[in-house]
Amino acid sequence: MGKRFNIEFNGMNKLVANVTKLNGNVKQITDKALVRTNQLVTDKAEVAMARSKLPAGGRYSTGQTVASLRRGEMPEWAGTLAGIKTGFDIRNGGLASIFLIHGTQRMKPVRGLHAAFFGKATHEAVINEQQRIFDEEIRRLMQI
Repeated sequence: MGKRFNIEFNGMNKLVANVTKLNGNVKQITDKALVRTNQLVTDKAEVAMARSKLPAGGRYSTGQTVASLRRGEMPEWAGTLAGIKTGFDIRNGGLASIFLIHGTQRMKPVRGLHAAFFGKATHEAVINEQQRIFDEEIRRLMQI
């Protein structure tokens, strides 16, 4: 269970035009921003999966779900659209994440896990980081 993040923020077209005008590599900058997005979200999910926050204080945790977090994913391109997978790899031990995120009839959801992927603070942090990376690269290109 997870989410696919894309590059999307206000003024994106203007930044891409500026990078292109400065002979910058838009694809490399986008890849860098998406990889950083994956790191941000994965770090938040890892904090939310601390043993103390898991049901029964993590007494029954094997660590398999945390190990299934998608770390080091590479951006996927489809024409001019790019995205990166985040979250848990369901096929490789992440099935329990569905129940941890949403809860069950007998178990409350893990506090903060849903917000790590879908929360407003996460969304804003991702957008701010992506903008920062693009701005930083434009400043670097202007100095060359």
